[in-house]
Amino acid sequence: IYVVTLDVTIIASSDYTAGYAVPKPTWYNLSYEEGKGGEGQLLVSCTLVAKDLPDQVIDPPTSIKPKMQEKFLEIICLGLRDLSPIGFMPLHMPFLQFDIGEVSSSNRPKKTGGSSKPTPANPNFLERILIPIQLPEDAQFAPRLNLSVFDTLLGGFHKPLLGTCSIDLTTKLPFSNGVENPVYVAPGESTKYNVGNPHVDGPLVPKPAPSSSSLTCGDDGTGLPPLMRRDSSAVPEIGPDDDETPKYMNHRKVMRGSIEEDLQTTPFEVYEIFRGQKYGRAASTYRAVGKFKGLIRVINSRSEPPLFDLQELLNPQPYVIRV
Repeated sequence: IYVVTLDVTIIASSDYTAGYAVPKPTWYNLSYEEGKGGEGQLLVSCTLVAKDLPDQVIDPPTSIKPKMQEKFLEIICLGLRDLSPIGFMPLHMPFLQFDIGEVSSSNRPKKTGGSSKPTPANPNFLERILIPIQLPEDAQFAPRLNLSVFDTLLGGFHKPLLGTCSIDLTTKLPFSNGVENPVYVAPGESTKYNVGNPHVDGPLVPKPAPSSSSLTCGDDGTGLPPLMRRDSSAVPEIGPDDDETPKYMNHRKVMRGSIEEDLQTTPFEVYEIFRGQKYGRAASTYRAVGKFKGLIRVINSRSEPPLFDLQELLNPQPYVIRV
């Protein structure tokens, strides 16, 4: 790693020995020497200490290791959507693998079972995974959760990697150093943010807040909670061709996609799965090859109940369509 120091603070040795604390580290983007391209970030704190004598021995500063706390990472795995195979080999039975931090004998990756229901391209897992984890009290030092998607071929002898995703746990910690974390995103509310791959695409950026008219508390007759209602301005006005429109279609909107695409929020979080590389070839092959749907949150105890009962998703629920 080639590190270029852009800004430093000169401290005399007398000030250093009198009492010195390492400045809070800052994230710096990694790039090539000419300042173009590159991926990833480096968390570093730089300080220049001047010696009074050439042979003077400088005592090391206080430890920069953050204070840790024991937590559990809860992952509700609903399933995958729009998963793409590799080459011409069709999908058979995909499964998920989660790992965080250094892989060791005591920290092995967690896996779901393989699934091809309802289809291999849109498998449902409906599993709850708990991972014991040591998290820093300062949310800035939170690690990333690595998600990998594999397929099961040739009776399990061949398990090709279909795609990966990196999820920043900084947004999953409600508190940082005892105060509210400003970038915390509650479970199931990540659709209010530009969700992609923060490891590659940059940090999460809040979207504009919905208008006050869309957050009214009254019942508008749709049966939807306030956050899931559409603004009344979305209803098209009567045009000159409305005489040819059937009466039952007046003031009604035609939905071309799914209901979930039209709502402002969704019950689950959605993370895109990526495959390929940006550099090293004539053209970039990096692209999205599917989506992971689920819920990720940090809890204090293994005994905490899940947000909802997974068994409810296994039983069909009745719905009523208002016409």
